[in-house]
Amino acid sequence: SAASDVYKRQEQMVEHGKTGWLCESPGDFITYATKMAWEPHYREDMASAARERGMALGGLEASRESWQGVFEAISRIPDESLPFLP
Repeated sequence: SAASDVYKRQEQMVEHGKTGWLCESPGDFITYATKMAWEPHYREDMASAARERGMALGGLEASRESWQGVFEAISRIPDESLPFLP
C-alpha cells in the first residue's frame, strides 16, 4: 500500500532514536515530541547525527529526490485512510 511505502522510505532515511523518530501512532509522536522538547541534548545529538546521515546518503540532492518519492506516495493514499489531524 502507499502508506507502507511511505513508512519504508522513512525507515531508509531515519535511524530510529538516533537520526529521528519513526512514529506508528499519534501517541508515539506525542511521546517523542515531548522528549525532544524537554531534553535539549536529544535535539542537538539527533540533529548532528541526522546531518551526518544525510551527507552519507548523498546530501541535499538525494534528500530532495527521496522526499519527492515520499510526497508522491502520500498523494496516493485515499483521504479516508489518513488520520484526522487538527
